[in-house]
Amino acid sequence: AAPVARALEPAVAQCASSLAARDVATIAWALAAIGRGRDEAFDGAFGALARVPDLGGRIGVAEPRALANLAWAAADAYADDSGGLEDRGIGVARLLAAVAAASTPLAEAGALKPREVAALARAFAKTRAAAPAPRLVAALT
Repeated sequence: AAPVARALEPAVAQCASSLAARDVATIAWALAAIGRGRDEAFDGAFGALARVPDLGGRIGVAEPRALANLAWAAADAYADDSGGLEDRGIGVARLLAAVAAASTPLAEAGALKPREVAALARAFAKTRAAAPAPRLVAALT
């Protein structure tokens, strides 16, 4: 996993300005899937995603599935054993806040599929120390 993460960090940083929300979600999901036994290379690659320019704007127009996948990946990779978020200073909390902000109006409008609701609820429950605004939680229930 470390060689892949080491290769991804500069690649993500280089193409960050052209990454769409779906790209960010796909890369984050892949990192979370291979990220067992994380190290600095993994954190560097995930941090490069969290530092994508205009992350909130990009995520704000994401399709619900990308939002759900991004939240799942961040929580799977960085939830700590006490139900909080182990941010490590790389911006995971910022990424989750952007997902929460983009998901709230979709949840309130009933535009999320059950799988997306489940993934978002699981992600934010798993990282409850970094819980989103109560408005999203209410909309998901």
